[in-house]
Amino acid sequence: MKKDKQAKRATKSSISMLIRYISQHVSAIVWSVLLAVVSAAAVLLDPYLRGKVMDGILGGISGEALIDTKTVGMMCLICILLQFVKFYVDQKQNKLLIGVSTSVTRDMRKDLDEKLDKLPMKKKKKNQSGDTLARVVNDTEIVGHNLASIVMYVVSGVILLIAVLVLMFVTNVYLALVCIISTLAGSCLMLVVSKISTSFYMKLAAITGGMNAYIEENFSNHNIVAAYNHQESSKHEFAGINNPMQKASFNAQFIGGLGTPISSFTSYFSTLLIFIVGVKMLIAGSCTIGTVVAFTSYNSALGGPINNIANSIQIISNMGASLKRIYEMLMEKELDPEDDKAPDTGETRGEVVFDSDGGTLSREWQAKLGIEIKEIKSIRVKEPGVVCLPEDSSMLFYGFYYLTDMDLSGFDTSNVTNMGSMFRSCSGLTNLDLSGFDTSNVTDMSYMFFGCLNLTTLDLSSFNT
Repeated sequence: MKKDKQAKRATKSSISMLIRYISQHVSAIVWSVLLAVVSAAAVLLDPYLRGKVMDGILGGISGEALIDTKTVGMMCLICILLQFVKFYVDQKQNKLLIGVSTSVTRDMRKDLDEKLDKLPMKKKKKNQSGDTLARVVNDTEIVGHNLASIVMYVVSGVILLIAVLVLMFVTNVYLALVCIISTLAGSCLMLVVSKISTSFYMKLAAITGGMNAYIEENFSNHNIVAAYNHQESSKHEFAGINNPMQKASFNAQFIGGLGTPISSFTSYFSTLLIFIVGVKMLIAGSCTIGTVVAFTSYNSALGGPINNIANSIQIISNMGASLKRIYEMLMEKELDPEDDKAPDTGETRGEVVFDSDGGTLSREWQAKLGIEIKEIKSIRVKEPGVVCLPEDSSMLFYGFYYLTDMDLSGFDTSNVTNMGSMFRSCSGLTNLDLSGFDTSNVTDMSYMFFGCLNLTTLDLSSFNT
């Protein structure tokens, strides 16, 4: 019960987050609504004119009146023009919404990237890198890819539904009730399908993150896997992820795919009821053949938005699962706000001077000194001493936001093999001289200067990797 409440709360929060992103593009949404109104008018005016044409032709055939060929021809021409107008308006609306969706995706990726720089180190080590990569790349792409279609369905669908209902009740109340009751029955079934399929898509999204993590970590470290004879256990681990993923994918696609046949059956059943009731009313003289013909089109227009939603149940469920995963990462607890401030330009509050001649610097040197990152402004080696950096120097100075000066001339890097993210997020540094670095044994320099936003001078003249 508690998990259900948490899941519902997470769903509402993730939707609110998406609305905040979309609200930054109000003008595009407003134009999209106006275009949807024009499209709905074209959709509804067409069956009305066709009904009038049918009544005019049948009236002439029965001898009640002469066929006004000029009026009939004009109405047919207007119907054709309305189709061209609808096509043009729909394409303009689609272009606007695609622009909104791509902008939202860009903003999400930007916020996730900034969030990663603010997460504590223990959180980064706890999360598998493949799962993090899946959230930043795959999940944002799923949201952006499907957002335009879903917004179009919501905006156009709501406007079209309201307009159709009003026009149906104005034309004939009894036939309107027949359409609504049969359509509501199908909608209730589709809501049940949507709820069931969403749970499977949530499970599939979580397993997909685990699969990405497995592939990224096992293939990028293939030499280590082989060196420790981990091949067989790696295969078992893969099977333990792959088999549940296949089952979750099958259930999600199969249950989600039921929406389309349910919607088609509802539309067919509703049309059949319209003909049965319409013929009885026609015999009784309470409606015309043109009204019955118009209502078959109204029924299609009423079922159109619902059919679109049925066809997009899989898309909505999949996007919802990705949206929750993005929200979870954006809501992770950040570093202490004090530690995340840019360095000030006042008096230097702390200088670290290494004086151990020939010693090797420990990876936990900052913790052993018992000083906080915000207190470290300057780092150097006491002359004429030399300090050897450890073989794995990845993230050695990561997150030293207040650091403004580094004298690296006294560091020996001849044994270093990994410099990944070594100076990452040292945003206070403006100059960095690495001309004394020996990089002959280094194999990894990924993200070495990532987040060094104010770095203007960088000397890498001695690099030979």
